[in-house]
Order: sequence, then C-alpha cells, then structure tokens
Amino acid sequence: MAQQICQAGRQVEIQIRKCNPEAEGRAGASWEAYGKRDCHFLWGCFPAISRFLQVRHGIDGNVLLSVSKAVSFLAVAASGVLTKNTDSDAEDRRPSKKQLPAGDKRFLILTLWGLLATGRSILNMLSCSYTLAYNIALVESLTPVLAPLLERLFLKTPLPKNIFAMLTLSIFGCIIVAFSQSPYYYAVFGSTESTYNWTMDDMVGLTMQLFSVLCLNLARIVMKTSEGIMSPTEGIQIQNVLTIFTSVIISMSTGGGAMWTKSLGTLFSSLPVVAAFLFLTLGILSGALLFEITVVRHLGPGAYGSLTSIRVPVAVLGSYAILSEPVQNWLEWIGIFIIVVTMAMYVAKRRSEGGGEGDDDGDNGGDDEVGRARTSSSQDIVLM
Repeated sequence: MAQQICQAGRQVEIQIRKCNPEAEGRAGASWEAYGKRDCHFLWGCFPAISRFLQVRHGIDGNVLLSVSKAVSFLAVAASGVLTKNTDSDAEDRRPSKKQLPAGDKRFLILTLWGLLATGRSILNMLSCSYTLAYNIALVESLTPVLAPLLERLFLKTPLPKNIFAMLTLSIFGCIIVAFSQSPYYYAVFGSTESTYNWTMDDMVGLTMQLFSVLCLNLARIVMKTSEGIMSPTEGIQIQNVLTIFTSVIISMSTGGGAMWTKSLGTLFSSLPVVAAFLFLTLGILSGALLFEITVVRHLGPGAYGSLTSIRVPVAVLGSYAILSEPVQNWLEWIGIFIIVVTMAMYVAKRRSEGGGEGDDDGDNGGDDEVGRARTSSSQDIVLM
C-alpha cells in the first residue's frame, strides 16, 4: 500500500509539473540558488572540523576516518532502502548486463577506482592534521585547473584556453600565502602581527593534500573512460568499505589497540566533540555526499562546480571560529584573494564556453566526487 501511495504521489507530481511549467522553472531556480551553495558550504567545513577533532582533541586520523566511514556506510545503505521505491530513477542506475565490460576489465576498473578513492579519503583526512584548514581548502580549490592537465595526459583531450595563465596566477597566490606564513615575512616587513610560523608539518600536509587531489581526479578519469560499471551507491559503498579496511590496518599498525581506546574515549568525552563528530559523519560524509549526488543529477556537474571557490572563505571562517587560527596578515589575504578570484573566473569562463564538465570538485569531502558526462551512470559517484 505504501509503495502504491508513493507511486501515485510521484505521478501527481509529474502531472503538476507538466501543467505548471512556471513552477518547474522556480524549482530549478531553487536548486541553482541553494542546492550547490549548501553542498559547497558543507564540504568547506570539512578541513576545520576534521582538524578540530585531530589536533585540538588528539583523535587519531585513521580511527576517526574508520568510524566516520562506518557511519557513512550505514547512512547510505539506509538512504538506499528508504528511497528505493519512491524515486522514478530508483533503478539506482545499475548497469545492465549488456553494458558491463568483460570480467577482467571490470575488475581492473573497480580495483583502480577503489584504490584511488581510498587514497583520496585517507590523504584528505590526514592532511588536515598537519596544516591550517584554509591551506587545505586552497590546494583543493586548484582542482578545476589540475583536472584538465591530467585529462590531457591520460585521455589526450584538448586543453582549455588560458589554462596556463590561470595556473600561473594560482601558483603565484599559493606562493604569497606560503611566504606570508613563513619567517621570511617578518624578515622582510619586520612585523610581528602573526602567531603562526610555517614548518615542515605544513609542507607534509600540503603535499598529502596535493596527492589527495590527484587521486580525486585520477578516479574521475577511471570512471570517465568506462561508463556503466557501477551505480553511484555501489561506488560510494566500495569507497567506504575499502577506506574502513585500510584505515583500520594503518591505525592498528601505528598505534595498536591503545590508539583506538584513547581515540574512541576522546571521541565521546564531551558534547562539543560529539557534536563535531556527528556533523562530520552525518552532515558532511553522509548528508552532503547524498545531497551532492541529487544536486549534480539535477544541475549537471558543470553548473554544480561553478561555486567550488566558495569552500575557501568557508574554510577561512571555520579556521577562525572553531580553531582560533585566523588569516595572519594582509599579505596572506591578498594571496587568498588571488586564488579564489582566479578559480572563480576560470570556472565561469569554462561554463560560458561549454566546457564546464570538469569543473566540479566533489567531495566530499568532500567529500568532496562526481563523474563527468551527464548521461553516464558514474557521473554521480562522489569522493570524499
């Protein structure tokens, strides 16, 4: 009976849309205005929240990732059960037998996808414990420029116009930010307004995040080269399972059971920590991830990616409000401004030229994780 009611309601909704195209237009405008903004806002919170749990409260990153992904796995599974019979697209975009490639090829693609997705998740989480949250977001914001370079290397696709000019400006902005956080800033300007000094930990964190972004884009390339391999939910759950398995092995190898006991004890030790953990797992790694899939299905990856640069100011605000790690000085503000404006101009230009497919950042964590062509069954697969 419940299934029949849901199906009847869906049919009524379709008829209303047919009879009232203005309402359909207003709904589309709402998705455009709010959907992509809210997704990017949530993923922009990821660096500050994960750094808060790891650095401020000493929770091991691999333990945190394992537990978070376990909760995400259950949330995605529950979401799939609840929505299975209520969506006209509820076939979950499962590839048909005719679409499936040969067994060996499919196994290779799934293996590559799983390894790259797992690498993305682990590096993205651990990098936040080594450097400032907005430094992580700045590296993440370079994805729209780095993606076409990797596609050119592996898929021989043509490069967008002005990509090297935009890449140069972005690197210049990154150099300014790094310089403004280093002791050289004080040697040149003789200022003591900053309380943060660049160390090797920052270099480690940024390097990890850069490899995380590379894993993200290589995973997209793997999915782009072979459509119809898996449904979005299957891709997410493969990532969850492999990430849990790998993180548990790493954490047991480096800290053993004592690390798990300490981290789990801290994880549920106070209300702010529990709230941050629930926001990370349910709000970002589960909620934002599933919502992002819906937004990309409705708008397409190009339109969704047009607000990628919003994650940087969100990370800056989170770094200040949650971690008391504000932007240090005027020169650092200039570097951040250059990067954000450059990426926003680049994405807007690509969209106007009809080349916006590669501009989305997906996340998922952010978690960052969307595929490419709108007709592909893999376009909705998200990477934290």
